[in-house]
Amino acid sequence: MGKFDEFTIISVDYKKVAGQGIVVDLLIPSKLTAGLHPVILRFHGGGYVSGSSLFEPWFPQWLLELAIAKNAIIVSPNYRLLPESSGLDILEDSDDLWRWMKIDFQLKLNDFSVGLRADLDRIITEGDSAGGYLSIQFAMNHPDEIKACIAEFPSLDLESPHFAGVGNGIPLGSPSLVDQHLVSVGNVNKASSDMTLARFPLINALIQEGRFLYFFGNGPQLFPFRRLESGAKLPPLFIIHGAGDTIVPVEGSQKFAKLLLENDPEAKVVLTVQPGEHGFSNSFGMKHPWLAEGLKLVTDAWETQKE
Repeated sequence: MGKFDEFTIISVDYKKVAGQGIVVDLLIPSKLTAGLHPVILRFHGGGYVSGSSLFEPWFPQWLLELAIAKNAIIVSPNYRLLPESSGLDILEDSDDLWRWMKIDFQLKLNDFSVGLRADLDRIITEGDSAGGYLSIQFAMNHPDEIKACIAEFPSLDLESPHFAGVGNGIPLGSPSLVDQHLVSVGNVNKASSDMTLARFPLINALIQEGRFLYFFGNGPQLFPFRRLESGAKLPPLFIIHGAGDTIVPVEGSQKFAKLLLENDPEAKVVLTVQPGEHGFSNSFGMKHPWLAEGLKLVTDAWETQKE
């Protein structure tokens, strides 16, 4: 049995770049009936270089169960990937996705089923790893429109020594891997999906060569810590992170939660740190005890009707 067996999946381009479509997948619980339904906006992980909106092994089991339990529609977009594209390109994609959701999302649902409506006043964001970063960035961009935010082992402290390749223990790849890749793809193709994870070694190479920020970028809007320091706000936030994460160290999430509360003592945040490696929570069911406190925070906010 596949993870998506209880869903109908609709795939559509939400934008085009140089004639190439970037896909968003809508996961609609098969038993969903006509009516107004909340939305889960889910960003996939993959080190900013790889992954895909429907890569099943990385799609959290608990999130699918939550969608079914709450009669929610999942919106799972792809986005442009490093190193052909930049961090600013990725954020531009999320902005264009938001415009698509405001204008075309409901039209696509109408094509699928008359009477099925998305409640854009009840949206939560969710993502893992690089997707956790995007979940938080999106919620920061729209703190009054997003009800709550979930980030699993998010890569937030991108200016830390770890992401600069200093003493992080990540295996050294071919020093020329990034350059070889760029030569092979040329200047035309801008990848926005990697279902096979063939590109995944690029993130190790970017970090070990000290070139991650060269390709990602250095604008202040790219860095959640800088944005908090500049006064950015967040809706209720749930972060879950493995204490033994060697890919994205847990200290980044701990520092972020601490800074959020220092800058905004009224912020609502649950940081759950439990034993585990990167990706440890993807297989959890919705009722796993390590999710309980954070999901209560999120669902309480999500289910609050707009006044």
